[in-house]
Amino acid sequence: MTTSSVSSSGSTSNTSTAGTNTSSSNASNVTAASSSVGQSSTTGNTGLGQQILTSLGAGSGVNVAQLAQSLVNATELPQQQIINSRITSDQSEISGFSAVSYVVQEVQTAMSNLQNQSNFNQLTVSNTGTGTFTISTTPATPVGNHSVTINSLASAQSVLSNVFASSNSPSLNNGNNFSIQILSGTSTVPSVINIPPGSDTPQGIVDAINASANKGSLNAVLVNTGSSSTPYQIQLTGDTGASNSFSVSTDTSNSAPNLTNLPYSADPSSIVLSSASFNVNLALNGGASNLINIPVDSSGSVTVGDAITAINSSISPNYTASIANGQIQITDANGNLQLASIASYNYDPTLSSSFSSSTASLNNPCPFILAATVNGSSPVTAQIPTGATTADIVNYLQTAINTSGNSAISGDTVKMVNTGSATNPSYQIQIIDATSGSAQAVTFSSYISANSSTTPPAIAGLSLMQTSVQSASDASLTVDGVNYTRASNTVNDVIAGATISITGKTTSSNPASVTLTRNTQPVLSNIQALVSAYNDSVTMLGAVSDPKSTLATYGATLVGNSTVRLIQSQLQSIITGESSTPGTNVGALWQLGITLTSTGTLSVNTTTLNSALSDNFTDVVKTFTGNLDNSTYYGNSPGGIAGDAVKTLTTMLGSTGPIQTQTNDFNSDITKQQTNLSDLQSRMAALLTQYTNQFAAMDSFVGEINAEKTSLTSSFAGMMAMYTNKN
Repeated sequence: MTTSSVSSSGSTSNTSTAGTNTSSSNASNVTAASSSVGQSSTTGNTGLGQQILTSLGAGSGVNVAQLAQSLVNATELPQQQIINSRITSDQSEISGFSAVSYVVQEVQTAMSNLQNQSNFNQLTVSNTGTGTFTISTTPATPVGNHSVTINSLASAQSVLSNVFASSNSPSLNNGNNFSIQILSGTSTVPSVINIPPGSDTPQGIVDAINASANKGSLNAVLVNTGSSSTPYQIQLTGDTGASNSFSVSTDTSNSAPNLTNLPYSADPSSIVLSSASFNVNLALNGGASNLINIPVDSSGSVTVGDAITAINSSISPNYTASIANGQIQITDANGNLQLASIASYNYDPTLSSSFSSSTASLNNPCPFILAATVNGSSPVTAQIPTGATTADIVNYLQTAINTSGNSAISGDTVKMVNTGSATNPSYQIQIIDATSGSAQAVTFSSYISANSSTTPPAIAGLSLMQTSVQSASDASLTVDGVNYTRASNTVNDVIAGATISITGKTTSSNPASVTLTRNTQPVLSNIQALVSAYNDSVTMLGAVSDPKSTLATYGATLVGNSTVRLIQSQLQSIITGESSTPGTNVGALWQLGITLTSTGTLSVNTTTLNSALSDNFTDVVKTFTGNLDNSTYYGNSPGGIAGDAVKTLTTMLGSTGPIQTQTNDFNSDITKQQTNLSDLQSRMAALLTQYTNQFAAMDSFVGEINAEKTSLTSSFAGMMAMYTNKN
């Protein structure tokens, strides 16, 4: 028994050694297993778990962290590979669609260069008179040869005032306001510009003229001639053309209040002017002037309220005059402030009043213009001379009605009618309706005329037409034997679709020769660019859908994708289909020598193409453009091959088109897979923590058992020694 015990003890010792070696060996095996898992090993979780248990059973010394990581890797790596594979596939397809989008955009660009009529009608201009005029063409300009002679240039009337020592002095009307009256062309109704108080200096006059809505084409500038003592002059210049001549006069009798800068309160009863009525020349938003009389009220004065009432009774009901911030302002129905030019002046012979005699004198010191508005129709005007009587008014106004061409008053008669009695006469000027024989409703307005040999009271020391610099005249030119006169040096209605800009005169004995020939080279280049862009699209669409493609980055990225097949089909349909606006002899690309090859690309027969551009150019333009210019994506008119193609391709490339939709889907899936990957990593981190804690506890437990085992072995050995010594 003793021997047996000793043998047992020795066996235990050997077993311990063997156990230690086995533990080391098993640790190495687990390490190898871990490495194998890291390399996508197919070792099952059950087998790996058995290895772990065997290793732990052999005692301590096991690499617990490595064991836990190996088991986690065995779970994580296959799922991770699936997710990463999805992301890689999505990214590859996005790259493929970016390539598809690029080549489709190239086709769209090529088509856009052919979608407008103006892209085709480019002419080459040959002009032997380049020093005297230039010619610019439009799509409507036909080819042809022209003979052009420039006989004279259009000029604008320009006048200079008298001279002044300073731009801001002298004060020409003692700081008071006055009016400037401008009579343009053959008009008998002058425009009145009010010079407000304090603006009666050279610079103030210039500024007031330029700011006025009544100035028409007139432009004022203060020039400095460099004279040592009196260098400043006011220069007035109109538009070119004889019809734009003008005359200018000033009038100091205009002492009527400036309604655009009232020195009064907002109280409508504030008196504007005592004992006299006055007229207003009102223009809204740069429109035509409206003549309004502001009468005295029952108190013999004119108040702010009187002015507002008179203006409101004369303007459109869509507008309202009121006083605000010391001004009479006009607003629309929405309360928006309107641009109003209000010039006011005094002279008014009050023709609506009664006269004691049928031939009463008006005592007018200067000529004036009479405007009569009958039943709200357009006013008729007559120029009344100095010292006129009511009989003169009847004669001049009757002539104006007879020559007005206004059917509403045609045949009406102007009379002085006694509305009183034989003993107490009261004559009024009336206009009698030709049909009913009754008096028409009539409103008279009158104002001083600038077109008169008798000058109205003027500003001392101011003559705006002191010196004539240049007279107004028309341009004169002869084109293909026909003489033309035009008010401007820019003539756009002589050669169809072309503009002649005149800069000098030619000689009648040597007219300029103008040749307009069609330049088809830009069109040819644009068509060739379309063919090139389409062929590039065929190549790229083939590469992305070919599983055997070796094209870097994009090859084989969209194999079997239905959107690619849709795009291929639509592009081919655009190229091979008939135009929505065919010409007589050309209505499709194949008739231009552009045909599909066996590989699906396009080839160009340049002979056929050049022949079509030469012999059927209008057909080619219509086939591509539908004869449209600046057609838009939202238009409904057929746009020809190019116009329709741009619409189709714009939709294809748009935010809701198939390319962007597919790209968005792939990007969304990438985001989803990245979320899945993050979730997987979070789960695996938690699992690793769990395994590590479990294995550490097991390893600690095994260590305790081994320690107990060692202690027992030592105890048994001591006991045996004790027994041996006894024997």
